[in-house]
Amino acid sequence: MMPEMDGFEVCRRVKSSPASTHIPVILVTALVDEDQRQNGFAAGADDFVAKPIDARRLLAAIQHALSHDGTQPASN
Repeated sequence: MMPEMDGFEVCRRVKSSPASTHIPVILVTALVDEDQRQNGFAAGADDFVAKPIDARRLLAAIQHALSHDGTQPASN
């Protein structure tokens, strides 16, 4: 749905490069079936948020990705 390459390919490229593999990737997409979710995780995504976006769900995904990346302490 993006020009040139899809989000799965962007994710694969980010996660395959030693310079960027540590960057959390959250896919935000209109693709909501389970096969697409599995494709996202197989590409290296840290999380998957479906549209329409629930702001609380997106914020939770961001906080989770950051806390598990070592850039922020996990909050309880």
